[in-house]
Amino acid sequence: MLNGISRMIKNHQDNFVTVMGIDPGLATTGYGILRSNGRNHEVLEAHYLKTSPKTNHFERLYYIFTEINNLMIKYHPKEIAIESQFVGKNVRSAISVAEARTVAILAASMNNIDIFSYAPTEIKESITGYGKADKQQVLEMVQALVPINEKKLMYDTSDAIAIALTRIHEW
Repeated sequence: MLNGISRMIKNHQDNFVTVMGIDPGLATTGYGILRSNGRNHEVLEAHYLKTSPKTNHFERLYYIFTEINNLMIKYHPKEIAIESQFVGKNVRSAISVAEARTVAILAASMNNIDIFSYAPTEIKESITGYGKADKQQVLEMVQALVPINEKKLMYDTSDAIAIALTRIHEW
C-alpha cells in the first residue's frame, strides 16, 4: 500500500495535472483552473459566474451547471476541489449554496472527474496557516503562491484558487 501512495505522489510531482477549484454560490460561483505538478502552478483560467436574483431560480442553477460543465470540457481537469457546505443562520442562503454545489458536483460526475471537498477552515489553514483567516488574507496568499495577472482579484475567484491549491497541497 505504501508503494502505491509513493507512486501516486511521484506521479503528481513528475507530471502536471489540471485541478479545478470551485467556490459555489447561487449569486456568484468562483472558479480557478490550475495546472500543477505540486511545486509549480499555472493558472489556466480563473474568474466567477454571476447570476441575477431577477432570473428564475432554476435557470440560474442551469446556467451554473452549463458554464462549469463547459469549463470542464474545455480544460479536462483530472480533479475538482469544492468547498463543503457551511451552514450559518440563514437557511435559505445555505440551501442556495448547496444547490449550486450540487450542480457543480453533477457536472464533475458526468465528466468522470475525481471530486474532493474541503471545509472553509481547512482551506484557510492550508493557504494561510490559520483556519480563521479572513478573505483578504486568503487573497494575498493566493497572489503570493500563484502567478496571476489580475490586478483586482475578486474574493470568489481567489477562494476558488485557494480551494484548488488545498487539493494540490495534499499530493
